[in-house]
Amino acid sequence: GSQSETSQGAQTSAPQSDAADQLGNSEEEDYRGEVLRHLRRASRISGNKGDSAMIAFTVLPSGELENARVSRSSGKKRFDRAALKSIERAAPVPAPPNGQRFEFTVRVNSN
Repeated sequence: GSQSETSQGAQTSAPQSDAADQLGNSEEEDYRGEVLRHLRRASRISGNKGDSAMIAFTVLPSGELENARVSRSSGKKRFDRAALKSIERAAPVPAPPNGQRFEFTVRVNSN
């Protein structure tokens, strides 16, 4: 069987601003889940079974992505580029609550 495009347990880091303290944890978690679902629907790449790369990016208040980059390589440049492009093509993502910026790091797996 094939793996999902982005892992269920994608890791995310804390938002860049202290404004997250003004958000309830459940609202932040709901938003992060919404973005991860959007990315799973929008990012589809192929590769060898087991190929996996970590992609980090910032979501701007508009839902656009900034500074998307490979944060952990699969060891295969072609797969890393495809993983990065799949995340970039998924933009815009749902806009963050309260006009915040959010940092994400997601795992992209081969189909």
